[in-house]
Amino acid sequence: MGTSSLLDSVHLAKTFLENKGEPNDPNVWSSTDIALTYRALLRVRQPYDIRGYLEQLVPRQNSDGSWGEDDDKVFTTALALQALNAVIPPELGDMADLAVYNNYIQFVPPDPNTGQDVNITAQIVNEGTLSAGSFCVEFYNGDPNSGGVMIGFPYCIDGIAPWSSTDANVVFADTNDLYDEQQIVVVVDPNGDVTESSYYNNFAYKTLTFASQPDLKIDSNDIYFFDVNGSVLTSNPDAYEPIVIVAEVNNLGARIDGSFDVNIVDTADSNITTTFTFNNISHDQKAIITLITGLAPGNRTIQVTADSDGDVTESDEGNNSAVNDVNVNAGSPPTNTADLKIETTDVNLPDCIGLNRPIGRDTGDNIFTKNV
Repeated sequence: MGTSSLLDSVHLAKTFLENKGEPNDPNVWSSTDIALTYRALLRVRQPYDIRGYLEQLVPRQNSDGSWGEDDDKVFTTALALQALNAVIPPELGDMADLAVYNNYIQFVPPDPNTGQDVNITAQIVNEGTLSAGSFCVEFYNGDPNSGGVMIGFPYCIDGIAPWSSTDANVVFADTNDLYDEQQIVVVVDPNGDVTESSYYNNFAYKTLTFASQPDLKIDSNDIYFFDVNGSVLTSNPDAYEPIVIVAEVNNLGARIDGSFDVNIVDTADSNITTTFTFNNISHDQKAIITLITGLAPGNRTIQVTADSDGDVTESDEGNNSAVNDVNVNAGSPPTNTADLKIETTDVNLPDCIGLNRPIGRDTGDNIFTKNV
């Protein structure tokens, strides 16, 4: 059997164990399962990655010091002891013990704005009885085992004497697209350069919150015209023929916790306005409005405005409104509104449907509409 086949087998076994999830369900994970899985994964994962297994194993210890039930106490206790000794070896004499904790991580400024540089400092301590040689510290935005991105470069330290500390730091410079909460993770000695009495405390994280503001934005390219079958208009619609207007309002900034309105109006008659209300829009999410209506003949200018009442404090209030034009062929409005029937169920568009029906016209041939 070749090395490649062996590695494939190891990868499949590792994936199987990891896919069982967190060992917090006693109906799925016995103490024996936890201890054996921890010992196995310790050969292919860093100890700080899998410390959750020990966090579930330790509380299961019986009052007499054992683990397991009466018929398997000796076996289960021996396995649990092996798992614990893998992290805290017994009677090995003087050893280093590098550590970092959540409250040892500091941000300057503590509440930055999006795009602002942040100085991140982590105090690294040696809680052991032997000096630690050289090692590096890495900073991540997010868990490095789940797609977290390294911040800057590893910060390397020549060494730390017993019961001493030193600072590792990095500048978090690429924050232009960061909003709301970010999880900053600090990993001490990820390469295992220092032999330690415990690797359990080599990992810590702290939440960094960017104090940015929302930014609702729409431009002409975000306003679309469709027929009632959901196809983009390729020719001018007839006067008062039902068409579908779709507009997308983007939140380029921080999350909006609360409600705001989006208005859509034919500028030829600003009294004819349809309003949609949206709640709790996160960064990079869209508020999508869909309106079915008929328009009077001529070149119609459709204006969409987000938060015209100013309910949301934004970083940029100048990009909340946009217009787009649609040319409408000549024609007469319907004389009997009962003859006009619009079936919204046939429209393959977003769920937020506003329906306006023509109900008459004024002397300027501007169509009146009402919500139904």
